[in-house]
Amino acid sequence: MASALSVLIPEEHTAMEGMKLRVLQGGLTSVACLGYLLGHRDVSAGISDERLLYFLRAYFSEVLVTVPDVDLDEYKLSLIAQFRTVHVRDKLERIAQNGSMKLFNAMRGPIMELLEIGESVDMIALAVAAFSRYMMGADEHGVTIIIKDPLTATLYPLVWTMYCGSASSKKLIDAIFGAEVGEKAEFVALVDEWVAEIKAGG
Repeated sequence: MASALSVLIPEEHTAMEGMKLRVLQGGLTSVACLGYLLGHRDVSAGISDERLLYFLRAYFSEVLVTVPDVDLDEYKLSLIAQFRTVHVRDKLERIAQNGSMKLFNAMRGPIMELLEIGESVDMIALAVAAFSRYMMGADEHGVTIIIKDPLTATLYPLVWTMYCGSASSKKLIDAIFGAEVGEKAEFVALVDEWVAEIKAGG
C-alpha cells in the first residue's frame, strides 16, 4: 500500500482524500440522521429505502461537482454498493455520533465552493436540517435519541428555538460551520426551508 501511495502526486492524493471525506463521512452522517427520522434504526433498512437512495445519489452529485478527473457515475454506484455491504450492520445512532464535527469536515468546503460557482447546495442544506432535527434528542414519537456530540450543549438550545419556535437556522450554521458560512444568506434560506418541511412532517 505504501509503495502505491508513494507514486501519487500530491494534487491527486489531496483530491481523492477530499472526495472520500465528502462522500463517505458526509453521506453516512446524512443517511444516519435522515434514516432515523424516517423510522429506520440500522443501515440495512435505511439503504433499502428509495427515498434515502435518491438522497444519496443527489448528495453525491452535488458535493463531487468540484472534484476533477473522476467518473462520478461509476464512483456513485460503487459507493452505494459499499454502503450496502461494509456498513450494512451499523446502527444509525452510532453513525450519527459526533455529527457536528463530521458535517464540518465533510460539508464546509463544498458549501463554500459550490456557492462561489453558483452550483446547488440543496442536498447539503437538507442534510444540515436533518441533523438539526436529530439533535432535538427525540424522534417523532417522543422516543429518546441518545446524542453523543461535542457541541450538544451549544446546539440543543438553538435547535429547540428552531423547532419549538420560529428561529432561523443561522446561529446553528454559525456554530457548526463558522460565521463565514452563516453569512451565506442563500444557504441559510435553504436550510430554513428544509426545517419548515420537517416541522410540517414532509
